[in-house]
Amino acid sequence: MKKLLAVLFFGILACAFFTLSASCAELTAEITVSEGKSEKLTDNNFKTKIKFDDCGSVKIHSSKGEISYVYVIWDTPPGKWYLSEEDIAFTHGQNDFIHEFIKLNSPCDSITVNVPSGKTLCDVRIFSEGDIPKDVQIWDPPYERADLLMLPTHSDDDHLYFGGTMPYYGGELGMRVQVAYITNHWKEPVRTHELLNGLWTVGITAYPVISDIPDLPTFSLESAKEVFDTDEMRGYIVELIRRFKPYVLLGHDLLGEYGHGAHRVCADAAIKAIERAEKDASAWQVKKLYLHLYKQNALTFDWRQPLDFFGGQTAFDIADAAFKCHKSQQSNGLIVQDWGSYANNLFGLYHTTVGPDVEKNDLFEHIP
Repeated sequence: MKKLLAVLFFGILACAFFTLSASCAELTAEITVSEGKSEKLTDNNFKTKIKFDDCGSVKIHSSKGEISYVYVIWDTPPGKWYLSEEDIAFTHGQNDFIHEFIKLNSPCDSITVNVPSGKTLCDVRIFSEGDIPKDVQIWDPPYERADLLMLPTHSDDDHLYFGGTMPYYGGELGMRVQVAYITNHWKEPVRTHELLNGLWTVGITAYPVISDIPDLPTFSLESAKEVFDTDEMRGYIVELIRRFKPYVLLGHDLLGEYGHGAHRVCADAAIKAIERAEKDASAWQVKKLYLHLYKQNALTFDWRQPLDFFGGQTAFDIADAAFKCHKSQQSNGLIVQDWGSYANNLFGLYHTTVGPDVEKNDLFEHIP
């Protein structure tokens, strides 16, 4: 066991250490960890972490003010876990958020994070009453119903290929934009942290849905069909449609953007899910399905217009900033672009129950 007086410092840079104010609520913490080096939990780096082989504990004490909030970052979904406030334990983890912000039942100067066996903890931050730093992610559960359901294959595809869709519809217009990823990256958890950081940057606050389908290397449509269970993928999308009842569905390019096999089977799965629903009169009927780069009934967005929600920054600016949150993917040569072969502002209307687009400037044209 090691004890360390550590400053949890990441947040508003103008806030001096050990200072409490209405504009910076972060507190100094004295941390005792049942195993591992406690400084790994106070460096605001999700790459440094502690895996608890057995049930463990992280005891946190503040001598600079009472704790009102705690922000816990897990490496993978933790399942049910307990947070002790003084001597009373409360259950958390019901939503399986890996970035979880918790308001304590009452302010206190000592808390204990009780870590389930086999789980990995990346960071713990504590706050007094006051404004919480903007980098702290306060997630809502996924929507009960969505206006727009987006189906990116991987954790960075949402910004690369769907561009300003989230900043514009979710941020500027305040619509219910639900993101559901077709594959997961739990074997390389850093990508899921980047995923959440990117979504938070574009103004999404409804926690994403992440499938049980692991990401697997594919280099063609044929290999993708071999490594992925396409029936499972279609069934997953069908369940998403039943769950969220979206008006509009947004999917990948039929040719996989740059030919990516997983993107291609995901686009095909979205089409098959729509066709399956059409044959079932009791199923929810999606009003529109748009596919990236689809050439028929095409529309082009201007992501370069300033958005009030983002203080005058454009949807393109925000999408670009979000992709930069994916630091592990910056060396692969891909960039956010609204030009060229992979332009993220080009979509085509593949399926509609409300008629073809006329104005061709809105995914929700003809939808009240």
